[in-house]
Amino acid sequence: MISRAVATLVAASSLVSAIASAEQVGHLAEHAKMFLSKGEYERIVLLFRYFEESVSPDEVSGDKRAVRTFFALLRDYFGRLDRVVASPSTSLTYINIYIESATPDLWRKSTCGFREQAFRGEFTHGAGHRQAEIVFTTCFDNRLQKEWLRKIDIRFNDASPETVKRVQEFAFQFRREMQRPQ
Repeated sequence: MISRAVATLVAASSLVSAIASAEQVGHLAEHAKMFLSKGEYERIVLLFRYFEESVSPDEVSGDKRAVRTFFALLRDYFGRLDRVVASPSTSLTYINIYIESATPDLWRKSTCGFREQAFRGEFTHGAGHRQAEIVFTTCFDNRLQKEWLRKIDIRFNDASPETVKRVQEFAFQFRREMQRPQ
């Protein structure tokens, strides 16, 4: 009888732990969305996973620099994100820019479970407005009980020549900034 009670207690404890983990998953995307809306890009940088235990300090520094540069240019080229709401689905046609904090190889080798959450919003830059979908990919490592951002994908639904040109300029400037010595 005692062994059954212990087994039930262990099972109940595992269930509570799984529920707590499930509740924890998803909060990170909400925080990232809030920081993105407020223009608090440095706080978003801290939410990403950089695999410090697997790569050199120089590589980690370079990855963090890439994430910082992405958000600085996002502000400069597209402005601030406004009117953000959850989106149950995403568009099939779009032009996008995204940032991922590590190589696909590192992510494949990780023990993460991935989750995507989509939001719709509007980037405002001066008098200009651009509708966008923002897809946050998070990684939850059940073993470590930790969640990180893997990727933020900004998808502009308007593939007008003006938007395409702006995205191309953004990409060109991003490459240029990343080629500059630190």
